[in-house]
Amino acid sequence: MIRIDSTDIPPKKMAEILRRMGSRLMDNGEQILDRNGAAIERDAKVLTPVDTGMLRFSINYSILRTDRTLKLKLSSPMKYAAVQHENFKFYHIVGQAKFIEIPFVRQVRKIKMEIVNLIDTEVKA
Repeated sequence: MIRIDSTDIPPKKMAEILRRMGSRLMDNGEQILDRNGAAIERDAKVLTPVDTGMLRFSINYSILRTDRTLKLKLSSPMKYAAVQHENFKFYHIVGQAKFIEIPFVRQVRKIKMEIVNLIDTEVKA
């Protein structure tokens, strides 16, 4: 969760700032998720267990946007992807368990900072 500390900004000014930010914040936020989603996908594919290569090839990201929300989704349509992802007991010559989760968790800090910087830039504008 991102918290905006508005103690230095009068309520009317904050309301004006938030209105102005509107779709620009969503558009720029979507660009942030797109850039970072591509990085997570790339890193996940490096960690993905490989037998035939189909699982690695199938990993992708998408951005789900509604009027008020943005979501980054990483997935694979392969039926065995979840088992491969969760099971630490499998031995892999190439790849490992948690091949999506590890890059995602690594990238979350960067995503948060980019969003905070985006909001900060908008507030100062």
